Amino acid sequence: PPRSVVRRSRARVGRRLELTAAGEEVLAVHAALEGLARDHPRYARVVELRYFGGFSLEECAEVLGISRATAARDWALARALLQDQLVTDG
Repeated sequence: PPRSVVRRSRARVGRRLELTAAGEEVLAVHAALEGLARDHPRYARVVELRYFGGFSLEECAEVLGISRATAARDWALARALLQDQLVTDG
């Protein structure tokens, strides 16, 4: 086959591999967040509000009925736990 056909074919395969890798990352993050929700529901809620909702720590604290300091601590602990889970499973 002509070189241009081979190049286009390789490019399509490369994009598929990128999409597959991205999909696997999304699934890993989802599983880690589910585990966090099971073990530490409030930490998971802070992650959902901050990451997916774009809430500030002050807004998280207000929604959850906790202090800003507790929200900040929960956020830091949740990130550490998620990172540990993703590195361990990765």
